Amino acid sequence: MKNGKQKAYTKLAAGVGINLTLGVLYLWSIISKTLGADHGWTTQQATIPYPTAIHLCVQGPPTTGRRQDRFGPRRFVLTGITLVGLGLLASGFASGPLWMILTFGLLVGLGVGFAYASVTPAVMKWFHRDSKGLVTGLVVAGFALASAYLGPVAYYLIHGLGISWTFWFLGLFALAAGSPLALLLQ
Repeated sequence: MKNGKQKAYTKLAAGVGINLTLGVLYLWSIISKTLGADHGWTTQQATIPYPTAIHLCVQGPPTTGRRQDRFGPRRFVLTGITLVGLGLLASGFASGPLWMILTFGLLVGLGVGFAYASVTPAVMKWFHRDSKGLVTGLVVAGFALASAYLGPVAYYLIHGLGISWTFWFLGLFALAAGSPLALLLQ
């Protein structure tokens, strides 16, 4: 029984950690200001990638719901993290609004949706029904808490290294931190 609890808490920690890497969507307000101020994008141009990402993010649960039960959550979380990481890396090469819509809006948005939709159910299955509310709250809180540390990090990276390096750093971080954690899910 002790080994089962240890596995459950490992899955919980992995779920929170994964969601802490997926919270990059919360950074868009910092990024869009930089695109407008430093790169000459209009407010509308700097805004469009975010609603695109949000729209595609909400496509994750219907897409992965039953499939992750059938094929396992690890596949969908790894796919999601890979899309997030590659989308952020590609965003560092963005030369205009259309490219950013494709990289951040499409890739990052779909990636967050795939991974986020698969993490919570995978973790919940390891806990007794009396604990599922708390467990769900903790896993979901990881996503929201991402802004608490990613916001200041992104701000300092943007102002110290520039927007491209910020995207590259965040993309590598998502891949390096999220992928090993995804391997812990089953």
